Amino acid sequence: MQPTSQAPIASAVRHPLAPLTEQEAAAACRAALASGAVHPGARISYCALAEPTKQAVLSWDGTSLPREITVVTYEPKLGRTSTLTIALPEGTLVSCMRAPAGQAPIMLEEWLANAEAVRQNPRFKDVCARRGVTDMSTIKIDPWPAGNLGLPVDAEGRAASRTSRMGPATTPTPIPSKISSCCSTATPARSSSSTTAR
Repeated sequence: MQPTSQAPIASAVRHPLAPLTEQEAAAACRAALASGAVHPGARISYCALAEPTKQAVLSWDGTSLPREITVVTYEPKLGRTSTLTIALPEGTLVSCMRAPAGQAPIMLEEWLANAEAVRQNPRFKDVCARRGVTDMSTIKIDPWPAGNLGLPVDAEGRAASRTSRMGPATTPTPIPSKISSCCSTATPARSSSSTTAR
């Protein structure tokens, strides 16, 4: 995420559970990337309000309360996911928690790159050819996060399970399939666009 707006954060008092504004989200993400807690090249995969305690909400008297923002980052070169808490409007880092066994949500750039890698995989193309399908542009790949199943491949990096079906690759809606097969890919931590079929 690369915010393009440098607009100041609105100073009006808002309810403690009010959703983030565009300016708040952009400021929190900029602060997270500039905090020194993550390396250059880190990507933002999630940003949301860190809700205050229930007691703070119920006892709110209309005065301004600190706004804390949860920002989840992913560092492709390190294969590392981190959860940062940013205080606004100061933009200070409150905490940074690493997730050694967790993964940040899949990002659009990974979705697109890895789907194409599956489509060009020789084993996958062979499976399709045996079913009479040789035009890979008619195959739609639906990526789904695979999670961590405790398998050896899980240590290789980020993994995604793929479901394939007939239909133009750009069609956003499901199409009844002639082919129903799955292909899983693992994205090595040091290359978010490289995949290994299994």
